[in-house]
Amino acid sequence: MPHLIHRVRHVTLSRIARKILPAVAVSLAVLLALEIGFRLWHGVRVLETANFALVPTDIFRARPWEVYDPLLGWRLPDYRAGPYWGGTMATGELGVRMNSNSVEPVPRGAILAVGDSFTVGFGVSDADSWPARLEKLLGRPVVNAGVAGWGVDQTILRAESLVPILRPRSLIVGIFHQDVMRNTFEAFGKGYKPYFHVENGQGELRGTPVPLEQPEYTDDAFRWFFGRSFVVHKLMLRWYGDEWLKERQPLFKRLYDDEKGLEISCYLMDRLVRLRDQYDVEILVLMQYDADAYSQDTPPWAGPQVLACAEERGLATVDSWPLIKRIADSDPRLFRELWFVENMSLGHMSPKGNQLVAKLLRDAGRPLLGARKPVKEHRISRP
Repeated sequence: MPHLIHRVRHVTLSRIARKILPAVAVSLAVLLALEIGFRLWHGVRVLETANFALVPTDIFRARPWEVYDPLLGWRLPDYRAGPYWGGTMATGELGVRMNSNSVEPVPRGAILAVGDSFTVGFGVSDADSWPARLEKLLGRPVVNAGVAGWGVDQTILRAESLVPILRPRSLIVGIFHQDVMRNTFEAFGKGYKPYFHVENGQGELRGTPVPLEQPEYTDDAFRWFFGRSFVVHKLMLRWYGDEWLKERQPLFKRLYDDEKGLEISCYLMDRLVRLRDQYDVEILVLMQYDADAYSQDTPPWAGPQVLACAEERGLATVDSWPLIKRIADSDPRLFRELWFVENMSLGHMSPKGNQLVAKLLRDAGRPLLGARKPVKEHRISRP
């Protein structure tokens, strides 16, 4: 009797399976065809395995203006031009930003500018960054090698990598006061980055090559599984909007406190001195601040202390605080015009603000930023 019951069950299950499996197979085939069709229609790679619900946190997939770099973490791409937040952007060889919306050869013997988003000109078109405005004021080429989100560490590493190639006559190191704090992170917002470990004035570069892996920032099982379907991703965006992406978080991994960030910055000034002496390049350190800083009576603590470290080592410095603070106190309307409004507050500098910085550099840095133009035969041509 038990044997008969088992046989009946087996026959019943077999019949059910024969009916269900074809339907399941057809359904899976339809879903697969729909998935492939959606991907082709939207220009997404058919074999893309990324979690689409989390892709916006991965700069190497979501943003056309940043690419992976094993030394720096991220930088601008080579040879690309197109629309940009607030305007246009063009980049050339070595991932430097152009000073007009066309890709041109990168000159040798020019002025080289390195720094973060305040240097690269976040939010403005190519001709409106302060390096581009400085080029017009001086009448000689200025190469803009800034990248948004960098710390002082990445900025100096960028200078060390480009100076031997471009052999600039002058180097401007743009530092935003919060870049000092970014030195203390192994990963900062956009992904992993290089960092320095400094003890007793001696530094060691760590974290290179920078990990390329972009972690998934959610333990939500539904997003983890279904976020890999582009069809589901598009439907969830349509139904829930940003709620579908609410689990996204930038990546931050901090190693040290702010005081250590200052110590690292001062060590990096030593590296600038060695760069200056080895390649006979004049160096100017520029300090910039956010708009909120000017509501205080004194500049944020890190800015003046980094400048003091630079000056102690014989490096020329320019502090933007005194000039912009006078404007903030005497002409609030003009002060507001120096910045873009971002997220309901004053953010990066506007074209007018960048023009002011360019004039400040021209006047304060005149002995180092001459008007001599680079020799034409020393220009790097696009291969």
